[in-house]
Amino acid sequence: MTDRAWIWREEQAMPGIRKPRPSSRYGPLSASHQQMILPSLPTIPRVWQDLPPDDPDVLQLFRRESLSVPRNSRRRPPAYLVQPFSMHWFLAAERLRYGGPGRWIPRVMEFGKHSGETLLALGRNLGTDAAQFAKCGAKVVICNNNADELQLIRRNFYLRDLAIRAHHAPYTHLPLEDGSVDVVQLDGLLHEMDNPALAVQEIYRVLKPGGKVVAVVPARPRRWQTVRNPRPFHAGLGSAELKRLFLPHFIEHRRLRRHMRKREIWWGYRWLPKQWLENCFGRYWILKAFKPVNVSQLMEERDAA
Repeated sequence: MTDRAWIWREEQAMPGIRKPRPSSRYGPLSASHQQMILPSLPTIPRVWQDLPPDDPDVLQLFRRESLSVPRNSRRRPPAYLVQPFSMHWFLAAERLRYGGPGRWIPRVMEFGKHSGETLLALGRNLGTDAAQFAKCGAKVVICNNNADELQLIRRNFYLRDLAIRAHHAPYTHLPLEDGSVDVVQLDGLLHEMDNPALAVQEIYRVLKPGGKVVAVVPARPRRWQTVRNPRPFHAGLGSAELKRLFLPHFIEHRRLRRHMRKREIWWGYRWLPKQWLENCFGRYWILKAFKPVNVSQLMEERDAA
């Protein structure tokens, strides 16, 4: 049975709402006991309530979360998207996000290397990557300036039985103490801000000495890519702009470029190795940098640059 058919049958038999067990080892739980142990399922915000799977707003959220772009934007959604914002809706977005051109994400993001550490997730997403960190044992803290998206992130984590600490706050004023975070995961945020340097300074403040930041930012496309690509690119950042944002505060910068479909490449380049093509024409920049343990490390890094 294919994954699509499996998801369809499971979605019909079990909607994506977790129910508490009717009984335990010592008999059935009372209603007050269930309410005390299990938090209530976060409701869907009014903006997206009672919307069909083919609603443009729902499709936009799904495509942004799954990083999937069909060749024809008028194509109907997959058949298994029968209940938006259910458990299998989030799982379908996860499968598409980490499949095909997104196979680099689990390896580059290093989901399993931060067990027991405090991770701060920032960005306009529904928490799919943050959920992978939480599965591997990280203590996830999420800040988002959009209350509706934050509600969907809580719903995503609740359906997966994962713990989360969520804050509704602007990215330039994070409600966290200085040096309280081990890792910061930044997803597609800097290119949307008028002054991204303020967000970088705030990330530097909340990171512990020696802490790491992993930023995924849309890359500025080549001019010919905007003509051949069926979907318009984001107004991304260039390599020099990304380096200038993090250079005054962080050390040991490492930049990669990933996520590419061969149909977006000029046919004369398609015979080249995929890794080389991704480094040149990938959709996203991945930057990894560290907060210096002391000031001398930062001064040495600036002198070397």
